[in-house]
Amino acid sequence: MQNKTNVVIIDDHFFVLMTTKQMLNLCSPNINVLTYQNPEKFIKDVESNYLDVPQLIICDYNMPEMNGLDVHDALKVFLKKDQINPCFYLVSAEDKLNLLADKFESDFFSGYHQKPLRFEKLKKLVNRSLVNATS
Repeated sequence: MQNKTNVVIIDDHFFVLMTTKQMLNLCSPNINVLTYQNPEKFIKDVESNYLDVPQLIICDYNMPEMNGLDVHDALKVFLKKDQINPCFYLVSAEDKLNLLADKFESDFFSGYHQKPLRFEKLKKLVNRSLVNATS
């Protein structure tokens, strides 16, 4: 039996979370999708070992509590200790997303994508994370 790839979606919009989760579940039977509307809760759950670091993180940039860079940087500090490298993707409706992405410096920052995410794009992200999980 193959282990499931854990995927976390962090976005403050409930509709985006549910739509993305539904599409991800259609991508592969070998994934487990968790959603967080509050990025601080996600960081707290990972740091307290309530949640294992997922193999794939899809994180919105603009959120009221923390932005995607704050989430990334909090993980970067935490992950240095454990040497766990998830695939971290930034998503946003921002026009100049490439300028935001230039601020993300880590081994686990995997790229950025414009919202709305389409099924084919999500399928590629899942396939990449499945390959990375078995490497």
